[in-house]
Amino acid sequence: MSRLLAVLSAVALGLLAACSSAAPEPSVPQGIVATITTPPPSPTTAPTSSSPTAAATGWYLALGDSLAAGYQPPGGDQKTRGYAGPVLEGVRKTQPGTQLTNLGCSGETTTSMLRGGLCRYPEGSQIAAAVAFLKGNAATTRLITLDMGANNVLRCARPALDQACATSTTTTVAKELATILGQIRAAAPSVPIVVLTYYNPLLAGWLTGPEGQATATQSQALLGGLNAEITKAATAVTAKVADVAGAFATTDGSGSPQPTNVKRICDWTWMCSRNDIHANDAGYAAMAAAVLTAR
Repeated sequence: MSRLLAVLSAVALGLLAACSSAAPEPSVPQGIVATITTPPPSPTTAPTSSSPTAAATGWYLALGDSLAAGYQPPGGDQKTRGYAGPVLEGVRKTQPGTQLTNLGCSGETTTSMLRGGLCRYPEGSQIAAAVAFLKGNAATTRLITLDMGANNVLRCARPALDQACATSTTTTVAKELATILGQIRAAAPSVPIVVLTYYNPLLAGWLTGPEGQATATQSQALLGGLNAEITKAATAVTAKVADVAGAFATTDGSGSPQPTNVKRICDWTWMCSRNDIHANDAGYAAMAAAVLTAR
């Protein structure tokens, strides 16, 4: 199996295989890092508040996969960090007293978010927990964010891009994300919702040579299809879209010696320097900025 195919297989399995050491180590320190695909080391339970003892005058509800949960290897979820922490800071600039409730679940798919089984919630699933929270707090909830769907589709890159798999899983995401967002909107009719698109970690395959460059280009359809369905589902419930893909310059293949989109993946994630698909501090700051701009 080629070096690139090993990378794609590892991504789909939620593992970290060799990509390339050609790119320089990101200049930002290792810190707030979250995973797209790695399951949590142990089940999570109750909602996490950013300040359990503080009197909240409003709430920011974070939902999604490990990007929302703030997964940081090797320590696990850090729910007051990830992109949710910087978003909370931004909300507090205009709405002091806002507190964070983070229900994010590492490894979550649209299916497990609806049915449960991956993380533990008293209500049985992440969406049920979100609806229960909103039933008692919708009037004081100032923002809801959601990132969901990458865990569905990235498995279609094992060991090479599988178009039939991509088509099937993207269709599932479209249907189930519509259900998820429909339930959130019904529980919180007037609360701002921001749904995040995804960056494309598979672009790092460009560094492995001609074969990798071809496959990296092909991977754009996989992530592009997912992001298109995310946008459609968000629009249907009058939610805003945080253009994370745009922030990462995902479609910009210009530039030298590396294309801009590849360089952004190398600079804002650990994919190129540490063989790790997770965002670094710079990447999470960009994601938070996209959320706050959309809001």
